[in-house]
Amino acid sequence: APAAAPGRTAHIATAGSGGVIPEREASNDPTFARPVPAARPARSAAERGSRSGSTVVFESEAGEAYDTASAVEVPLEDGFPPRGTFSFWLNPSWGGTSQDDASFVNVADGRLRLVKNVSFLRFEAVDDQGFADGVGLRITDWAPEDWHFVTGTWDEGVITLYVDGVLVGQKFIPWLDVPEDSKLVLGSRFPPGRPVAIGTMTTFALQERPLSADAVGRKFQRTPPPLPDEGETAP
Repeated sequence: APAAAPGRTAHIATAGSGGVIPEREASNDPTFARPVPAARPARSAAERGSRSGSTVVFESEAGEAYDTASAVEVPLEDGFPPRGTFSFWLNPSWGGTSQDDASFVNVADGRLRLVKNVSFLRFEAVDDQGFADGVGLRITDWAPEDWHFVTGTWDEGVITLYVDGVLVGQKFIPWLDVPEDSKLVLGSRFPPGRPVAIGTMTTFALQERPLSADAVGRKFQRTPPPLPDEGETAP
């Protein structure tokens, strides 16, 4: 089993182990059909190299931040990759007793998503009937305003979640299939009046290659969290 960082327990989920957290609302919530503003354009293919020369699909601008209470669509010049990695710094403003939910990363109207579900950080895939399966970490020990580096990978049905460079869990989802034309949305678009766990996301990156555990650890070490006065919230 992987070693957890001091003060953190690694929760490992494998195929058939169960442990799915019930959803508060159906994954096909009609609010996901509402249009959302676009993030700043990604670097052009020329700037980041050809697909064979670079794995970077999108990188947020330096200092740009996203509010977890609002949704922003990420422009994808070459479509959503069938296998890959996303990573970002997350600064929660909620306390450890918060029961509010939030959406951080949403692909294809929730078919692949990273969310706060009550007291858990969950990386999940959702099937056509709305059944969600994945891996998660209890985050009741997270302190407000403490940054955490979150990384998720997907590859041939296997999804993997890391927090602060440490493996949280990995699971095979046989029905995971995310179309290339899927939309990628950062932040929450909940119905009016539904509470949202407030926080800030920054340094978001999407790559078309699933990083290994060692590569995730190195990226965590070389990607420092923003300074207290950094971060321009995206519109």
